[in-house]
Amino acid sequence: MAQKDKIRKLAHLKIGQDPANQDPLNLWDTLPINYLSLPDKDFDSLQTTTTFLNKTLSLPLIIGALTFPVDQKTRQLNNNLVRLAEEKKLAFNVGSQRIMVENNLDAEAKRLRRLAPTACILANFGAVQLNYGWGIEDARRCVDTLEADALVLHLNCLQELIQPEGHKNFKGLLQKIELLVKKISVPLIIKEVGMGIDPQTAKRLYDLGVYGIDVAGKGGTNWAKIEAGRRQDDWAVPFYTLGYSAPDLVKEISKFKPKDRILIASGGIRNGLHIAKALWLGADLASAAYPFLIAGQKGYSELVKLYNKLHWQYKVSLMVIKNGQNS
Repeated sequence: MAQKDKIRKLAHLKIGQDPANQDPLNLWDTLPINYLSLPDKDFDSLQTTTTFLNKTLSLPLIIGALTFPVDQKTRQLNNNLVRLAEEKKLAFNVGSQRIMVENNLDAEAKRLRRLAPTACILANFGAVQLNYGWGIEDARRCVDTLEADALVLHLNCLQELIQPEGHKNFKGLLQKIELLVKKISVPLIIKEVGMGIDPQTAKRLYDLGVYGIDVAGKGGTNWAKIEAGRRQDDWAVPFYTLGYSAPDLVKEISKFKPKDRILIASGGIRNGLHIAKALWLGADLASAAYPFLIAGQKGYSELVKLYNKLHWQYKVSLMVIKNGQNS
């Protein structure tokens, strides 16, 4: 494996754990929501399950992409995350498979699927790679090694521009995404990484046949700050506040989302109330990465505790939110 690739991945994980690289204001916390003082519901009978990609999830939640296995520590983290997805029936979005393809780490992806034979697993790589030699066969390789239920392409323009070794040519990607929709055998989902997919772009992607949009807006991990930390200069500071509010994007995009497509809320999802707020605004699912990263550093038992907390918080939210899911 190229040492520079491994160093970059491990640096992302280390810097990403620092709370200073989270947006200072979590916008889900500030979102007002209608409280129901006398719910005509039985807490013990509330259902939290949903169907996603023909699989039943115990919560409308995706474990967001963190990192692909590159050493013993990241291998153990991924083992625990995919085990949680299998045992607790959550969806799992693997970290970027660019490093897998370029370093022939296919066995790592196949191992993850063996650990979670029935889980909903999403393949993943950066859309910009389509301008740097990647094609349909690379996309199929990412899907096939994981026996993935869908493919996620992430849009990370600002991150790539700030990243010292970043890829900066995003020209013509819309046409290549359209071709990918037609050529791969699984649904295609497009996500951002913390700055948000603007409504106009989301509409164009839905029109091309993209199955899902993950808004990945502001409110959580700030990749401008993370890459600035790697640069060790102050050039990227003006861009720290750039982007769209995750709740605002969910609200706007849900207005025109086709009925047969999905909308995923991410960017600052930290608890079960945030998940409920996301669905209340019009999302079909939520996705969170940072809470799983922090818990995952402490082992599998902490991930189980996190799941139990999220599940309880979400169920309480369903009980007391007016006009929310199951109201």
